[in-house]
Amino acid sequence: SVGNGYSFCPGPQPLVQPSTVWTRHPLASGVAMDTAHSHLGKQPLTISVLGVNLDNHNVRPVALHGGLSNRHRLSQLAADKHFVAATNGMYFSFGTGTPTVPFVDNGKPIVLSTTPKPVAGIGVDNHAQSGNVWLKAAVRGVDGLSSVLNAVNTEHLPIGLSLYTGSWGSGRIPLPAGARTRTLRGGVIITG
Repeated sequence: SVGNGYSFCPGPQPLVQPSTVWTRHPLASGVAMDTAHSHLGKQPLTISVLGVNLDNHNVRPVALHGGLSNRHRLSQLAADKHFVAATNGMYFSFGTGTPTVPFVDNGKPIVLSTTPKPVAGIGVDNHAQSGNVWLKAAVRGVDGLSSVLNAVNTEHLPIGLSLYTGSWGSGRIPLPAGARTRTLRGGVIITG
């Protein structure tokens, strides 16, 4: 639809036929891209499928973020001599660039909320896995009182206590009216 900024938006239809011709492009040991060309009426379409052999000991999937709210062009990331390929595996906010779904990097939760959310990913055994993840945590003050922690590095603040770590990055945290903030360093409140 033109209203969404697209001049041509076809309806769903099969793009790959038995006669589709694929060309393989090896990118690195254990990584290849297969490409095919198709046409939707007058519009040409290139289809690319990235294949990654996770059993290859030279391959390691990693998250491409220096900070969730810091945007980087892929061409800048590609300057890393070990960088081979990238794919967008989750939904992102156009406003902040941050993921809108749970995000785990190297076994550490980076984005979580108390609401159970479905996730899919690569396990430590290099096999695809799916499940649900959610946050269950509390913060205890020096007075011994504890408060439930509702979210970590989420784009939209829930009512209650949320935490933003260095993984959030340098982007501004979108705060609702009436929200109060405190800065912690080494587990100690240093502002507010």
